[in-house]
Amino acid sequence: MYRWWSTPGALPVTAAPYEKMNDFGLLYFGVAPSASPSKTLLQPRLVRHASGDASRLAILLTLGILFADGLGLALGVHKNRPKWGGVREAKLSRWTSRHARLAWAVHPELWTLENELLASATTALNSDGRNDAFAEN
Repeated sequence: MYRWWSTPGALPVTAAPYEKMNDFGLLYFGVAPSASPSKTLLQPRLVRHASGDASRLAILLTLGILFADGLGLALGVHKNRPKWGGVREAKLSRWTSRHARLAWAVHPELWTLENELLASATTALNSDGRNDAFAEN
């Protein structure tokens, strides 16, 4: 499982009692793999995806959408994957480096617990199981 955290006030999201870790609020919770064991180790996979393009990690795509106007981002498609493009991806990566942190934990069959874990976590960017205005947009 992995969790993304952000500095308070860094995102235009609804105020809520987000879980805190060292003054960072919980942004997003994910499970990888989602259904079966993966041959790729989680830590290098997350690091590679977090420093790559938005098509590799849903949270980067979501952050880009939130900051599209402020960072001058325009979403395109390349090889059937959404992309912000090199310079724009770099802007998003700079924001992430300044305002976000990533933490993970390993469990042999975490995907069996994903729904339970999501139900007990208040996150800013997860939309599964939510019906508020943010999730609907």
